Amino acid sequence: MTVKTRKQLLMSECEINAGFETLLFLIPYPVFIKNSDFKYIWVNQALTDFLGMSIEDIIGRDDFDIFPEDYSEKLRRTDERMMNGEMDSTREELFLKGATGNERWFNSVKSVVKNRSGRVVGIAGVAVDITEGKVAKAELEFLEPAINQTTEAVFITDLDAVIKYVNPAFETLTGYSIDEVVGRKPSILKSGRQSDDYYANLWRTITAGETWSGHFINKRKDGSEYDEDATISPVRDKNGVITHFIGVKKDVTKIVELENKIRQSQKMEAVGRLAGGVAHDFNNILTAILGYSEILLGTISPSDPAHRKVEEIKKAGQRASDITKQMLAFSKKQVMRLAPLNANGIIENMFPMLEEIARDKARIKLQLNKELPDVLSDKIHIERIVMNLVVNAVEAMAPDGGDVISTDSSFIAEPFSDGNFTVPPGDYVLISVVDEGCGMTDEVIKHIFEPFFTNKSGGRGTGLGLSTVYGIVKQHNGFIVVDSSPEKGAEFNIMIPALISEDVSPMAETDHGDGACETFDGGSPTLLIVDDETSLLEMMFESFSAIGYTVLQSTSGTEALELFLMAEQKVDLVVSDIILHGMTGIELAEEIRETAPEMPVVFISGYTGNEYGVLSLESELNEFLPKPFVMEDLEGKVKLMLNKRRLGKSGNRR
Repeated sequence: MTVKTRKQLLMSECEINAGFETLLFLIPYPVFIKNSDFKYIWVNQALTDFLGMSIEDIIGRDDFDIFPEDYSEKLRRTDERMMNGEMDSTREELFLKGATGNERWFNSVKSVVKNRSGRVVGIAGVAVDITEGKVAKAELEFLEPAINQTTEAVFITDLDAVIKYVNPAFETLTGYSIDEVVGRKPSILKSGRQSDDYYANLWRTITAGETWSGHFINKRKDGSEYDEDATISPVRDKNGVITHFIGVKKDVTKIVELENKIRQSQKMEAVGRLAGGVAHDFNNILTAILGYSEILLGTISPSDPAHRKVEEIKKAGQRASDITKQMLAFSKKQVMRLAPLNANGIIENMFPMLEEIARDKARIKLQLNKELPDVLSDKIHIERIVMNLVVNAVEAMAPDGGDVISTDSSFIAEPFSDGNFTVPPGDYVLISVVDEGCGMTDEVIKHIFEPFFTNKSGGRGTGLGLSTVYGIVKQHNGFIVVDSSPEKGAEFNIMIPALISEDVSPMAETDHGDGACETFDGGSPTLLIVDDETSLLEMMFESFSAIGYTVLQSTSGTEALELFLMAEQKVDLVVSDIILHGMTGIELAEEIRETAPEMPVVFISGYTGNEYGVLSLESELNEFLPKPFVMEDLEGKVKLMLNKRRLGKSGNRR
């Protein structure tokens, strides 16, 4: 192998200069050299192409021969400072118009050229086209304020899902500042509510170049959870290559809460309808059980062991009757005999009984506003509200706990919401029951008014107490506000509209007194009894026949009307269920009164909602008895109406 000499390895200075000149001539950026007189002595192809001039047209000329005067003056001032030794180099942005009228931005870098002795003999420079960057920056400067002002959270990540940018709405939504999240991944917001597969599908979608949309339950910096709808899309450069991902997040927490409340309201309404329907059928059965128990008790000697067993059957039926009343209260299917009343008096009368309930478990304290306004209500329903709330509070008590029942009045000037409902302005009476018991979580509070829901241990409680309160309060157009947390006790505030107008026409309960049991002495009266529950119809037939009534019976309204019109004997009174096949009991009464305008009617029903016009029954010709009932009560209603007719209060017989 031949060893080359140093002389052979080194290129001549001319060869080196020629190589550099060729390289500079071909690079795509304008390159130039000026002498000490500021005249161009060398330019490359990129500069001549931009200016649309030949090399010969440029060499030997200065900036004033090529560019506009104001621009040339700017360049000359910089060049003079460099030639005077004030600076060795400079960098500046230039805006130039090319030969074809195209306007471009350049980043111009210039440096002095020195000879071997160090004297400045010229200036060399290169100009890099930065137009696209300037445009992009201008667009960003335009878009960034818009993004920063939008109410939706925006974030941008790189291809590794590392956050590069977030807007102020992102900070507001998550509680993280931009400095806390830039450089980290969006996974810091994970709540654990979504599965790994959920996130894997998201990543597959966006890395494949598609847009992903979905819902997250995420966690803020403070640990609280929130709902968001998110859209995440890939960002591509001008060549279509994905460079970033951008996400837009919308806080939908309140919307989700509202949807849940609507669903809960619909569920409660559906359960209420179910409860009302079940109570109706159950009441029919209970009425038969109670009625036949009475009949049996009348035929069995008290000394007979069977007598006690039948009494137990009757007691069980009465307990079941109380449950159906609670179901009807929840379903808002009870007719309230409304009258102006003061809650203080009702609560004070209940106090001894409440103390007995709380004995050995809690202390009952009353804090009553003596100037409490009246409410338009039913005494029994107010008692049920207080009773159920106190029982619930006593059950929650820790040893030696206290229980406070208070009343007050309040004027709501502006509508307010507790998150579940909005309370309209107006005057309200407040009934509050406060306990110092174990309290409830938010999750439990969501369900406490649902029928049969209970968080009591050991299977205690029916789960109907608070649902009964809920139904009664809603019937009063009132509201229940619950404040509770674990180990902090609970406070139930019942808000019922106060009675501030004297112009009311309450449906006061008729006081039958002892007259309800008076004997009808105008002969053997004829009753038309209508009920589609066969066992109940037979029981009423047997019971009334046994005490001397003539009884016509029917299982439908249409059949009963035909029977009434065709009967040979005169009908003195009608006993009718309200809900019948084909024709309701109320419609039957209206048809009968076309022929006998003063016909008295005793309506019975296990379903007492107003959908069937129960509230229209208040008149001298009507009486109403809710199922289940004992025959003694029905017989009292019948005797009362017959005596009214005998005394001429009901007009002439047919």
